[in-house]
Amino acid sequence: MLQPPYTYDDLLLTPEDNVRREIFNGVLHVSPSGTPGHQRIVGRLFVAFDTFARANGGEAFAAPLDIVFDNINTAQPDVFYIHPERLGIVGARAIVGAPSLAVEVLSPSNSRHDTIVKLAMYARFGVPEYWIVDPKAQSIEQLWEPAGERYAHRTVVAGTEPLDSVTSPGLSVVPAEIF
Repeated sequence: MLQPPYTYDDLLLTPEDNVRREIFNGVLHVSPSGTPGHQRIVGRLFVAFDTFARANGGEAFAAPLDIVFDNINTAQPDVFYIHPERLGIVGARAIVGAPSLAVEVLSPSNSRHDTIVKLAMYARFGVPEYWIVDPKAQSIEQLWEPAGERYAHRTVVAGTEPLDSVTSPGLSVVPAEIF
């Protein structure tokens, strides 16, 4: 049995079994796959991100795919985008470095991790923009300009008001269309 602190090398030894495994400061976090409602939202967001990427360059991805920040910090955002000039972080096995924009869709099992633990990790490792999608409130919290383990700016958008990416001009979603 592996003992903490867990590393990315340890993570590579785990089975591919549709269980999400992430490491936060050497602590292994395991969560089940998403529900149909969760995955529906992820799919709609991915389509919007992928459409934008195909038209403007860069690449869009959806979980499961590891982002390795360092050997004891990895994450699998539900959806993320990488600007064209940052595509060098796309490796053969994982993304090595901060994506340009990461999105997490909240579910009862992961709300604390997405709004506290991942938010701090994404800010600390310089993810320029982070969206937290709340299916219950049918809103998207947008955070940008990482500063330490926080973000300098925050806005929440719901309903039919479009949410425009701050760091990827032209990338936009309407919350009412993804829920």
